[in-house]
Amino acid sequence: MQHSIRSMRYSVICLLCFIPLSGCSSLALSTWNWQNSRQYASAKKPAVEVIALWEPAEGKGVDGLPTRGFAGQLLFFQHNNTTPVYVKGEVMIYLYDDQGEGTEQSKPIHQFKFDSGAWQVHAVDSTLGPAYQLFIPYVRKGKDQAECALRVKLTQTEAPEVYSRMVSVKLEGKKPSAD
Repeated sequence: MQHSIRSMRYSVICLLCFIPLSGCSSLALSTWNWQNSRQYASAKKPAVEVIALWEPAEGKGVDGLPTRGFAGQLLFFQHNNTTPVYVKGEVMIYLYDDQGEGTEQSKPIHQFKFDSGAWQVHAVDSTLGPAYQLFIPYVRKGKDQAECALRVKLTQTEAPEVYSRMVSVKLEGKKPSAD
């Protein structure tokens, strides 16, 4: 009896596994190119707007060690298109903070440059559509509180440069002493 039950279970499992493989239609995975199914901005229809969402986070620093910084999700849009698109081109992220004198604060403390190939590593299909997710480390040492700002620039081939709005993000920490 036990043997016949096992044989029956085995037969049912085989049947359930092989039914999808039979029939008139077939799934030609070898001819499907998932990379071409992505919608990219082009020279004729370039990205004209970037929306950058940033929040405090922890991740790997420029030295490879854990550090505080910013988790970002970037969405790129074409003219008259409410759905985000993927982009090809160079992306530069400028990081500012409120440390130092006014002239120092007006200059970025670091610039993160991504060529087109390196940028594609950050591409994801998010709930909002095509997006790019990444971590930008805060490059100053210490745990002082800092009011930071990030700005994104996209340089596309045969299209104008696109800038995001400056986004402020506060990193919590000890308040620096006023000297």
